[in-house]
Amino acid sequence: MKKKHFILIFIGIIAMILTFTLQCLFSEMTGDFGLSCGMFFLSIFFLFGYKNALIPMERGGFVVNTTKRYYQSRDELPKYQNLCKILFIITISFGALSFIKGIGNVLFHYVKLFLA
Repeated sequence: MKKKHFILIFIGIIAMILTFTLQCLFSEMTGDFGLSCGMFFLSIFFLFGYKNALIPMERGGFVVNTTKRYYQSRDELPKYQNLCKILFIITISFGALSFIKGIGNVLFHYVKLFLA
């Protein structure tokens, strides 16, 4: 595994743990941390898909990844790798935006309590 992929996976797992903990703590104020946790979870799967995209699947057996099987049958695995990369960037961005929105909601709630 490349060092870059390992670091991204490690950061994703840490972010997922952090956002899950924040969701448990502030679930009454906002649900954005749960959404962010889910997006970080999905981004880890897309990163694994990107990392293993160019490795062909074996013939026969139970089909687990039908999308990869589709691109492999047409000898277009680099397109599948690009698809995984795009989905990884979208999910990690959406997770970060949800995290920032959740932080904003919590800060707004406490500022509102402080000023009241």
